[in-house]
Amino acid sequence: MSKIHLGFGFHVNLYHSYRSDTPDEAGFGGDIRVIRKIIEVLNEYNKNGIPVRGTWDIENAFSLEKILPQYAPDIIESIKKRVKEYGDEVILMSYNNGLLSAMEDEEFEKSILWAISNEKGSGLKDIFGTFSPVVRPQEVMFTPSHVQLYRKLGIEAVILYYSAVNFDAFRTFIPLLPEKYAYNPMWYEYQGEKIAIIPAINHGDLFEFGSLRELIKRLRKKQLKGEIDRDVFVFINMDADSEFWYGYKLPSLLKKAPLVNGIKGLIEEVKDLDFVVFDTPYNYLKHHTPEYVVRFYQDTADGSFDGYSSWSEKAINHLAWTRLEKARLMNDAFKTLITMLSDSVKHKAENILKRVLEERVKLLSTTHFGLSSPLLNRIRENKVLEISEGIIKDLKDVENLMYPLLIKENAEIWENTVPIYIFDKGQPYVHFSLTFKKETLQDFSNLKICDIRGNILNAGFIDEERFESGYVKKLRVFIDLSNFKKGNASTLRKLLICFDKRDSETLEGNFKELYVSEDELRGEEFNVKLKGKKIVEVFFRGEKIGGEDFVENFITYKHQREVKKYRFSPNSVEIFKPSDNNFLAGYRIKGSIELPLQIEKGFYTQDIFIVKGIPALIMRFDIKYPYTPENSEIYNEIAVLQRYYDEHWIEVAPSQIKPILDGEIKVLKHNYQNDLMKYLVEDFEKADKRNSEIDSLNNHITNGFVGIEDSEKGIVICANRFTLSSLAFSPLRVRKEEGKKIVYLNPFGTYWGRQKFHPTYGNGNGYQLTLKTAAHLKSLAPSYNGVRTRYILGIFPYFKEVDEELYKKLKAFSDSGYVIIPENEYCFLNLEDNVTLKEYVLNEKKSSKKLTTQDVPIMLLLKVLIRGMYSKIKY
Repeated sequence: MSKIHLGFGFHVNLYHSYRSDTPDEAGFGGDIRVIRKIIEVLNEYNKNGIPVRGTWDIENAFSLEKILPQYAPDIIESIKKRVKEYGDEVILMSYNNGLLSAMEDEEFEKSILWAISNEKGSGLKDIFGTFSPVVRPQEVMFTPSHVQLYRKLGIEAVILYYSAVNFDAFRTFIPLLPEKYAYNPMWYEYQGEKIAIIPAINHGDLFEFGSLRELIKRLRKKQLKGEIDRDVFVFINMDADSEFWYGYKLPSLLKKAPLVNGIKGLIEEVKDLDFVVFDTPYNYLKHHTPEYVVRFYQDTADGSFDGYSSWSEKAINHLAWTRLEKARLMNDAFKTLITMLSDSVKHKAENILKRVLEERVKLLSTTHFGLSSPLLNRIRENKVLEISEGIIKDLKDVENLMYPLLIKENAEIWENTVPIYIFDKGQPYVHFSLTFKKETLQDFSNLKICDIRGNILNAGFIDEERFESGYVKKLRVFIDLSNFKKGNASTLRKLLICFDKRDSETLEGNFKELYVSEDELRGEEFNVKLKGKKIVEVFFRGEKIGGEDFVENFITYKHQREVKKYRFSPNSVEIFKPSDNNFLAGYRIKGSIELPLQIEKGFYTQDIFIVKGIPALIMRFDIKYPYTPENSEIYNEIAVLQRYYDEHWIEVAPSQIKPILDGEIKVLKHNYQNDLMKYLVEDFEKADKRNSEIDSLNNHITNGFVGIEDSEKGIVICANRFTLSSLAFSPLRVRKEEGKKIVYLNPFGTYWGRQKFHPTYGNGNGYQLTLKTAAHLKSLAPSYNGVRTRYILGIFPYFKEVDEELYKKLKAFSDSGYVIIPENEYCFLNLEDNVTLKEYVLNEKKSSKKLTTQDVPIMLLLKVLIRGMYSKIKY
């Protein structure tokens, strides 16, 4: 006869984004308290003959390597004993509780392999002597390409939430599964490879049924009726610091309700049921081969909106991720270029790169990006900045080791020139930002880019910042490399920036391909119409792809109980003429940004232009957000942020884009395995018809770009990874207008609104309770208060498909090419951050509104309690 197998999974990570690094309740003291309680209860029942077993996924770098050995070595010893004597299972998380789905291959492999064993002795095999080849990824982050990577490393299964509440992985991607599959391992297939997914639920799902016992008895009835013709596995997995495992402090009368007495209460609910088998994921998998195949192409995460909002949409996320991206791009170049160095210098460079890889993996901890909302804990934010800044400094040291070699190779350089070296990825063009020394460059119309033989290349220039004197401080350079001949097999393209007078007869003839006037911009198959200071129409190859709302800039803010869009206000327009900017034409719009009660008003610059050789409408933004009073604080049983914020910020949309599409819409996404894949927006409505409109959708890793398309055409939004980037830089919004789907993209912004609906087998109480109590379900918009941010976007339309040629051009915009410029009298590569955070000073005397997660409507609380007591009586 079929059985119901029951597992308890404890997700152990004592390094938090919403708490500090202290051994008290403001830090990881709560973790230690709860974990000790879990172990105490499990041991007690085992000694009394109840064979309950635990499953532990434990992060290594912070918890097993540092915190637990110093503050709670008894926990490690107790788990070791339980593994040996009571059959507990240890499974993998990742070495760094990392953002696995947004890692490059080397980072991913190290995160898994170091979790098994490492030279510091903190691997699961090092400590426990055993582990199961199952990964419970931190925040259940998964991207389809990882099937191959996991299988290569010997991993047999991945645990992902299949949950009815907003702490989920894939429940909203597919139609609701029959329960015989929903509570069993299933195959996930991608590109001919497959891996087992073991679905998990969390405590919110139990509130959907009133009690664990009710869920178990429900499944049993279906087994007895033949509706479920097999064993099932109910795997409850939750953070090991959750008070749910410990038990809640409630009046004695309420203590009789189910689901409030911790792990002890759960065991008590089912210990008398002879058809229940206490089990662990891998042990169950060994005896139950998956039968059902599931396919989805979205990237999974359990944060706000069941996606990547929590880790990618805060201002600090953009800053930290861009430093990481710079490190990746520099590392790629240096790993190739150090082969040119002498052995002694090469060895020194390799040691630095090895250390940088370790620091990159450490930086890639999810804790350094979220889940905390709307801000990171103050101590954690400082740590993020410290690690990421150190990585860039180390890589500059590697670059400095190469300067003597480069200077030696180019001892004979023309007068009034600067040599530049571009790491070759075979890209058709390159763009980068230079910082000029004071009083060096004022009129860049005379600049030109030449090869070392003196042949002039097509190039465009745009100033990004000027000194008060009017001289250029920062200059973005675009170089068309499509006709450039390297002449040898070198990995470097060697070019020259020439400061002597331009040969106008050579270049002016090509400028006619670009046209700009007060109300029209043409070139590279684009036609852009302006009216006043606003785009009103955009055409590509004669087809209209955007109207008056093609680009919008606004902040949604709540003032005097009214939520309102405050749009950016343009004040002036400047024209970029090819005669001044070489192969570049367009506009510069400047304006102000204002909010009620602001202490400092904001400003913005929006450049809109076309560059010869790049099939994109390019936009560059420099935004200083207004600063408003910060009087709210989060300090509760989950989060201690140690900072104040303005809760009235609701949404930030600095460059919302609305393309004209028709019919069924797909999202085109690009992950860090350089895998280009698609998913249907319609998937969410098929899973639950209430999701026909979605306020915020971010289930797509964006390695440089993201797009949306219909059956005939599409549009890709590229960000330059070296300038400003994020692991998922553009949330989407889905609306239904006149019967068809409208999708908005919000690069480097954040949406807010209703969470996605979740299909359920239960009563909906768990879903409602989660919406009211989850600490992470807050708007991220307050993180932009007073921040300055600068970024560049390439808007690439296409017809039918992104072919190989267009893909190379997208990669060229996003990755560009790492540029090395030896010391010279003119300029150097701009490595400055393009996010400036508002300086924060904690004012202990400031009056504040303390927000908690306990503001549950009394009627909902009564519903939950009544349902719980009813289930206790009935079952």
